[in-house]
Amino acid sequence: MSKLAPSFFLLRPVRDEYGRRLGHVISFAFGLRGRVEEVIVQRDSGGIIRFPVNRLKLEGTDIVLLSPLKEAAERLRDEITSVRHKERALIKLSKDKAPEDVYECLRKGFEDAFNQLKDEAQGIIKGLDEQISLCNLQAKELSLALASLEIEHNAEGIDEASYRKALEAVSEELKRVSSERAELELVKKRLLNALSEELKVVEGAIVQEKPILVYVKEALDFGGEERR
Repeated sequence: MSKLAPSFFLLRPVRDEYGRRLGHVISFAFGLRGRVEEVIVQRDSGGIIRFPVNRLKLEGTDIVLLSPLKEAAERLRDEITSVRHKERALIKLSKDKAPEDVYECLRKGFEDAFNQLKDEAQGIIKGLDEQISLCNLQAKELSLALASLEIEHNAEGIDEASYRKALEAVSEELKRVSSERAELELVKKRLLNALSEELKVVEGAIVQEKPILVYVKEALDFGGEERR
């Protein structure tokens, strides 16, 4: 999106991936080459915040802010898979087809690369866990809000029109939270499964152990700047 003209961004609404409106673009920041590198957004709740354009995508007339955690997790998963593929190729090569020192150098390089990716992944997983916990907390609060609405409505303390409007708003937000939580749990599971895959060599042959499938505990039935 950095190649787009500055006027393209101006006054466009910005929302997250789940439909929550964050504000609208009021200005932009240029890089050394004269391209837009950041947009300056006025929050609906007040104040301003900057977002880099590489975290934005266009959907209809809206600008959508992408989750850096999800993007980082998917990138790491791809890199881990790539390292594993190269390890398989090295094992097929075997020590008989390459000098031992070359073989060991390559093997250690892949091992070091994997360990570095593993360390990076632990930080991403921690961030995903924090986001999932936040979604669980929000889901609980929204479920309590729904229950409170029902109680007051049944006690005839709220008129029907106001009740319906409030019910729709709370239900929509609960749906967004549930969707976000489900996506975060899937991203986490895919990353953990990539990390769990092990390779062994038995008499020169590749033995690929089946990945330990990590099933994230099902979401609680709650009917289901933000930390990104």
